[in-house]
Amino acid sequence: MKSGSSKKGLNYSPIALGKTRRKVKILELKAVNGRADELYAKMKRLTELSRHIESLFVLYERQMTALALTILDRKPELRRPKMKTPLLTILLCSLAFGESLRNRDIAAMVHAKVPQEEILQRIARCEEQQFSLWPEDTQALSRAGVNDELIRAMAARQNGRPFAGTPSVAPAVVPVIISAKPHQANGFDREEIFIGYSYLSADVGDGTRWSFNGWESAVAYNVSKWASIEGNVSGYYKTNILGSGFSAHDYSFLAGPRFNFRPGFVHVLIGLDRLTGTAYDLSSSENAFASAVGGGFQVNVSRHVAVRSSIDYVLTRHGGESQNHFRVGGGVVYTFTPSIAP
Repeated sequence: MKSGSSKKGLNYSPIALGKTRRKVKILELKAVNGRADELYAKMKRLTELSRHIESLFVLYERQMTALALTILDRKPELRRPKMKTPLLTILLCSLAFGESLRNRDIAAMVHAKVPQEEILQRIARCEEQQFSLWPEDTQALSRAGVNDELIRAMAARQNGRPFAGTPSVAPAVVPVIISAKPHQANGFDREEIFIGYSYLSADVGDGTRWSFNGWESAVAYNVSKWASIEGNVSGYYKTNILGSGFSAHDYSFLAGPRFNFRPGFVHVLIGLDRLTGTAYDLSSSENAFASAVGGGFQVNVSRHVAVRSSIDYVLTRHGGESQNHFRVGGGVVYTFTPSIAP
């Protein structure tokens, strides 16, 4: 074979190589576009599925509301002549509406054409109410068909005052209810105790983070429905770090204001952080400034019990430097009001 010749069928000229590269790029673009179309189709199917599930939930909620309203009409104190109320009906009613009344419950009863006298009785006799009567809320109630008399009754119940249309109750009962629960007129208790699990992602310097498991507890005093004073104590532990036999535990003692936007809340806390390290039966501790900023959600599951989840950014100043931590937790809240002697 002569020098400089090429194999049969192969062309290594720049033009041929350029065409080959262009063909390869076209094939790559087609493959990418094909994957993108496939992903778009999957996303579209998921969106349609989520809309379908949402519509099912809405339909289910409407059916349950209608069923609950039908059951509520058979409560013993509200029943009409020749109407019997089985025990199962009362249990279903308590599961449907619980022990509290909200704006949507009043609107649902109006929509179901429950007599106004019965609605007033339920407003007066409910154990707890969570009415919201800001201007936009009253406008929404009016659009839902709730008349001014019912809205005034809701406002009076929220502030613990009697209102026109209140059903006659034994005189000795009302003072006892009001005096035994003086802080429930606005739909909240004064004191709260929280305890639960907490996870800490700790900044140990040089971009390194360690995971600590522990607990978090808090005590809060609700000054009003929107503002509280909170004390927060937490502890975190990690043993045999990196197999070295070194262990560490950290305790923080914080306090500060909390602002409630029920069911959500935010808090700003400052205080002390105590970090202790132990190795070979020797230990060393250091106290430093600490602060936490964050918030979460608190949802009632019964009259005095709620569940809470929260996330916080935590700043400490150990060794004259700043450490940026993050903590996530959840647990149980117990709300209560001290009993007052008559």
